[in-house]
Amino acid sequence: GTITRNLASVDPALVSPFGAIGVPAASAFTALAWWILFSIGSAGQPHLITKFYMSRDLTILRWGAPIAAISYGISSMIAFSAGLSMRAAVEGGTIPELRSASIAAPVFVLNQTPGVVAGLVLAALLAAIMSTSDSFLNIGAAAVSRDLPRAFGRPIDDETTELG
Repeated sequence: GTITRNLASVDPALVSPFGAIGVPAASAFTALAWWILFSIGSAGQPHLITKFYMSRDLTILRWGAPIAAISYGISSMIAFSAGLSMRAAVEGGTIPELRSASIAAPVFVLNQTPGVVAGLVLAALLAAIMSTSDSFLNIGAAAVSRDLPRAFGRPIDDETTELG
């Protein structure tokens, strides 16, 4: 309630269904962009595709879409509410204006949540970064060990040797 009151006192459009943009068509394009980003964009990421190829039991893939949709939905709502909270706190005078909108989430986590929650969030972010880096290193190593011998005319025909 306080967030909504603070934002509405500054600009009623901030709490309207279409937001500060004010144009329903712009909101529709924003929703379409989010759909493209999370449905098509995430499926085309090379570090995710290689994990699908490594699955031994393809029946588990049917759970991928619902789990991704639920996790993306929860993550988006957390990010959206953290942004609204920070905007309301700035407009309410609780915190000074931020230098950049991109630091709203880290400032929110570090200043507005308990230390344990902040530590868990930052650890989760680092784990996600490390997981993605590991996947890209595996893709690079596979390209070097599989594609370079083929490029030099020495293809590896034995699958055990290629994977070993």
